[in-house]
Amino acid sequence: MAVHLALIRPIKMRRVRRVLRLMVIFYAATLAMVLLCNWFWPRDTLPAPAAQVICLGGQSHQGVLASDSTSRAERCAELLLAGLADEILVTGSGTGTLMVDHILALGVPAEAVSLEAMSRSTLQNALFSADISDVEQPVIVVTDAYHLPRSWVSFRAMGFQDVRLSSSSSMVDRPKPLLREVSAIWFNALRLLVYSALFWVDPDIRAALMA
Repeated sequence: MAVHLALIRPIKMRRVRRVLRLMVIFYAATLAMVLLCNWFWPRDTLPAPAAQVICLGGQSHQGVLASDSTSRAERCAELLLAGLADEILVTGSGTGTLMVDHILALGVPAEAVSLEAMSRSTLQNALFSADISDVEQPVIVVTDAYHLPRSWVSFRAMGFQDVRLSSSSSMVDRPKPLLREVSAIWFNALRLLVYSALFWVDPDIRAALMA
């Protein structure tokens, strides 16, 4: 019996090391993708025209837009004023209202801007936008470059058929948002699996799980 247990322990340790090694590999690969998007995503290239620009909410502090929210709002206004879409949908709780005000101050007509003010995550941005948009029409999603891949997956998962991407900012040189994005990608993947598995649950409860 003692010999048998002695053999089991090394096997378990090898399995643990193998799992940890895979986790490190997946994390490193995801970090590499985030960094490449942050460094090399084309900022000056305009996307193809679409039916709608969807502006993802960012951060604000004491009623003042943070730099990420400001740059997203300005990029969305730029795309609409360049004739690449007929309307802007700003999506995000709290910050969304401030972003709408900033977009209007840039000369965008009020009738061309709408607000989805309940979402608290990228997945909810996509889910609640799908409720009030024509998902069969092409859309341009605007956010920071490092956030674009996760946004694309989120909007495709929530039913949008043609998702085009536009970066709102220059390269981010702070490690915190980039490292946070790596964790968020895998956390979102887990939540999407849960969301898909709970197709029989009340839609409001499923939506709350995406916050």
